[in-house]
Amino acid sequence: MNKGQKVVIGLLSAIVAELAVADIAIMKMMRNGVEVEISAEELIKDMENAEEVAEEDMRGAGEL
Repeated sequence: MNKGQKVVIGLLSAIVAELAVADIAIMKMMRNGVEVEISAEELIKDMENAEEVAEEDMRGAGEL
């Protein structure tokens, strides 16, 4: 096994571990019930911020 394969295996192992943690959290949320409130103002603000970041990234990549 070469170095590149070891790196890929390490990254995939980390991803699997993260997915396992997320799966456990989701199971607990479904079992106990979770209520999430999102205000319209927060959602709009987050979308505007995401748009600004995307535009900056595209400018940096020379796409705009």
